[in-house]
Amino acid sequence: MVIGNKEFKSQKGAIEYTRAIARKYGSLAYIHGGDDFEYLMALFERHPKSIKKLGCGIRAFKVITNFGGHLAFSIIRMDGTEDDFSFISCVKGKERSGKAYLKEAMRQAIALQVSVFKEYKAMEFKALHPDADGVNDFECDGCKVRINQSLDAHVDHVIEFSRLQEAFIEGRNDIPKIFNDRYHGLKEFRLSDMNFSDEWEKFHGEETIFRILCSVCNSMRLTKNLIGDGKRSLNV
Repeated sequence: MVIGNKEFKSQKGAIEYTRAIARKYGSLAYIHGGDDFEYLMALFERHPKSIKKLGCGIRAFKVITNFGGHLAFSIIRMDGTEDDFSFISCVKGKERSGKAYLKEAMRQAIALQVSVFKEYKAMEFKALHPDADGVNDFECDGCKVRINQSLDAHVDHVIEFSRLQEAFIEGRNDIPKIFNDRYHGLKEFRLSDMNFSDEWEKFHGEETIFRILCSVCNSMRLTKNLIGDGKRSLNV
């Protein structure tokens, strides 16, 4: 098996190699670049939930000690949030498919829409609550609780992103198959696919309804337990 530019005769060999990296740095150490960072990026991409965990991109890897007392890894995203992952699951997993890269590129294409909506909601809250102390306070559209930290305010699609994606690509024969590496593990469309990207951004802007959710409601949404399960009909 091959992970990045490393070739292993077995999964056991890959697991031992990865453990050796953790031992080399030690608990609480950060890995920002170099060959070990590139290897861990390639390894992370094999995780079954890599796209969901990737978020806004990876700034560094951190060596941690898990609940069993063993050295493990977490990712440090560009926004400072941290999430652990099982490197054993990565070794036993598969490289991301073309469909996964397409979904990631489509998410990156509408990132500005997400950012603009979040800024608008912060300004809206400030206008409605002029005495609020926080600069980036929000109200959760699920439970109506006040959110004091921007990192805890999640922009959610009322209609699930995957349904919007499926509706847009259905019947198209120009679906990109090759993507550019943007940075920190993210994919983006090539210049030759800008027509596809522009049409997708327009479609997404017309069909999408966003909302702000707190971390609790966002977790409930991910498990389909929040009112509004993303099954509203599309205007297509």
